[in-house]
Amino acid sequence: MSPEHTRHTPIPGEPTAAPAAPAPSAPSARPPAADADGRGRPHAAAGGRERRRDTTLSELFEAQARKTPDAPALTWHGGRWSYAELRLRAHRAAHRLRERGVREGEAVALLLPRSPEAVAAVLGVLHAGAVFLPVDPSHPATRVRHVLGDASVRHVVAGADVPDALLHGRQRHAPADLAHEWPPAPVDARRRAPGDPAYIIYTSGSTGRPKAVVCTHRGLLRVAVDTPELRPDSGDRVLATTNPTFDVSCWELFGTLLNGACLHLADTGTLLSTDALAELLEERRITTMWLSAGLFHQHARARPGMFAPLRRLVAGGDTLNPSAVRAVLRHGRPGRFLNGYGPTENTVFSTVHRIERLAADAASVPIGRPVAGTVAHVVGPDGEPAAPGERGELWLGGDGVAAGYLGDAEKTARHFVPDRFAGAGGPAGSRLYRTGDVVSLREDGVLEFHGRRDRQVKLRGYRVELDEVEAALTEHPEVTGAAVGVIGEGAGRRLAAVVTTDTPAGHAGHAEQTEHAEHAEHAGRAGRAGRAEQGERTEQAGRAEQAGQAEEAQRAGRAEGGALPDRVRAYARDTLPAHMVPARLAVAGELPLTSSGKTDRRRLLHLLERQDGRRAGRDSGPAPAGRDERRTAAVWRRALDVDEVPADADFFALGGTSLRATQVAAAVRRLFGLPPERGRELVRALLDDPTLESFTRRVREMEAEGHTAGPGAQPAVDFAREAAPPDLPRLGALAAGGPRTPRTVFLTGATGFLGVHLIDQLVRRGVRRVHCLVRAGGEAQAMSRLASRMRRHGVDPPPSRAG
Repeated sequence: MSPEHTRHTPIPGEPTAAPAAPAPSAPSARPPAADADGRGRPHAAAGGRERRRDTTLSELFEAQARKTPDAPALTWHGGRWSYAELRLRAHRAAHRLRERGVREGEAVALLLPRSPEAVAAVLGVLHAGAVFLPVDPSHPATRVRHVLGDASVRHVVAGADVPDALLHGRQRHAPADLAHEWPPAPVDARRRAPGDPAYIIYTSGSTGRPKAVVCTHRGLLRVAVDTPELRPDSGDRVLATTNPTFDVSCWELFGTLLNGACLHLADTGTLLSTDALAELLEERRITTMWLSAGLFHQHARARPGMFAPLRRLVAGGDTLNPSAVRAVLRHGRPGRFLNGYGPTENTVFSTVHRIERLAADAASVPIGRPVAGTVAHVVGPDGEPAAPGERGELWLGGDGVAAGYLGDAEKTARHFVPDRFAGAGGPAGSRLYRTGDVVSLREDGVLEFHGRRDRQVKLRGYRVELDEVEAALTEHPEVTGAAVGVIGEGAGRRLAAVVTTDTPAGHAGHAEQTEHAEHAEHAGRAGRAGRAEQGERTEQAGRAEQAGQAEEAQRAGRAEGGALPDRVRAYARDTLPAHMVPARLAVAGELPLTSSGKTDRRRLLHLLERQDGRRAGRDSGPAPAGRDERRTAAVWRRALDVDEVPADADFFALGGTSLRATQVAAAVRRLFGLPPERGRELVRALLDDPTLESFTRRVREMEAEGHTAGPGAQPAVDFAREAAPPDLPRLGALAAGGPRTPRTVFLTGATGFLGVHLIDQLVRRGVRRVHCLVRAGGEAQAMSRLASRMRRHGVDPPPSRAG
């Protein structure tokens, strides 16, 4: 490739010592390649390390257990295991599994909650030479069955609360059986290679079907052992906060046990309660912990000083809110305060950023530099390297890249691509994972996160970055969190947002809602766990009940919380373009989280869709007064597909768009018998003051004025003028009959919103012939379609001739 195609500067993420001869696939730093002008232009960053470990998780745990046999490995409320005891239990589990037919390299499912038995089972599976697959026993039966079938699982370690029907004939291993006191002596581990699979994690898929990501021993070692920022010391006490099905739990477990530290297992209730968690941190003298972004935001706002005694706090899994980060910095930050970023497909963490300060006007928190054995590339839309400061997609390489998606070669090939930049941080033949995340690389080698590429949607012809809308909403002083998405179908698609607040007024109307929703969720999970054998009817009923309770609670809270949505929407209109202002906005006590600790946007938007549109106008405002307001309201109801339109309703708050504004204007003009030229004035009236009563008042004024515009009338919307770029002559500047007036115009997009108004303006300004490109089966059909579109948008078709 040419020098332009190979410009690349890996920037070390860690100080490196002189390495031993690296293995063929070890990433290494190189000097910058030169552009034509002789200057290096970095588009990537690479994480260095002291050395590359040619070993496995099992081997390193064995070495640590022999080194510190009496040191505490696990603690929990009422219990403690030393390294020696944990090692013995792992060996017993491995012996049982091998004795019962577990083969080398096959997946063994673990349907266990966070517990000492689950830790012993993980180590036992690895010691047996197999691959562990964590499955949440509280997940819906449909998902559990899919995971077990998709991974071709034959052996399952499950507690007594998991019904046999859920396992569908697979061999079951109870934790107590694996702990049977035999053999009395250690069992030799089956030899595995560092590049062999260690575990499988199922993540959410865009199609709604979970994806199985296969991760290797080597990939996990780079974050558990080789990255100093993340590596616990032997004297550390690490708190396990994560669901075992979330890959960060693997860092919590092996980062602790491979470095001689102690892992404390806490119950979920303690982790969710700020006061209980703060008490636990102090009582157990916790030094290191991870918090998902959602939990971090919750605890940081309630007690930002609770993290000060920690040696290391890692937060991430989703975008960190700058205001929550600043609160922790103000009240005493931990020794190391880290933003941890990384997709499951690149094994837990890909980059970390040490947070020591954050500018008052910073809208985001950087994701930092790559961890050890990792290279990060910023790639532009054309597939070429992005220059420093330019946005591009993040491609990740190095030892963390997963083996791929289990049983899905097509998806693996699509997302795990050959490393075309191998000469600048990875060996020939290596692969890169395309994250779909949009980032930029600063001159100092720090990566900034700008959102998801697949979080970009197109609405009414505009491309909208949902993360940008969320960031703007959280800048409102009363908003502590936001989730934005799209609801509706077809022409009814529009932005919807849910925001959280910590102000008393905001909480007053939504505390009950959160309590109801959480209670319903826990009840639904308990019902699924205890009655899975009854099949899908029980599960569906539980989901419906949960959704109904949450919806009822939100209805109860809307009246008290109504003022905040209005203030936030007004703020959004002042700071965002009109097409980026959410049409629906609701307030919640807190944002619900997925099992991996990320904001559950799908659940929120599903709830909004249930409450949407047809309920939007019921809760506030007086009924339309008088015959004219009622007639106008009827037009709005049909156009916006809502049941009720109060007199003070805002057209755009009910989901209106500029396209629907023209439709409403055309319908109202015909309903009130106004002349065609009034159509554009009606659009202007609706844009200027979009409430029902104000719009109806203007309609009455036009009726009274007759067929000519009154002296106080607002000018009609000149769509051609407003759409013209500033450096081009406006149609108004072309004097009728003047030398610059075109005689013939070829117009594309003629049947669209803008096109029909351009036709009208061109004809009015003396253009003799307008050729329109229209998709149709013949000339007559084309003319009919064009005329229909013009009338739909409030424009009367001019005399025309096909041809």
